[in-house]
Amino acid sequence: MKHIVKSELAPAAWQKTADLTGLVLAIILLAVLGVTAAISASSTVSAVIAALVGLSAAFFAAATYVISPAAKN
Repeated sequence: MKHIVKSELAPAAWQKTADLTGLVLAIILLAVLGVTAAISASSTVSAVIAALVGLSAAFFAAATYVISPAAKN
């Protein structure tokens, strides 16, 4: 068994950026889908609320990227 090499699992440098990019894209996609659903329901109040939630999600995603350690690399 001494001939088996012990593997070291460490995240790659690009992995944190890719994970964060996926999170940001998912948040923005869900926000766009919410606005689209509210518009298709023909409800002005729902569209306004969905737009506010979408803007909040977009700002949250941007803030998450700025605070993250991946942005500092």
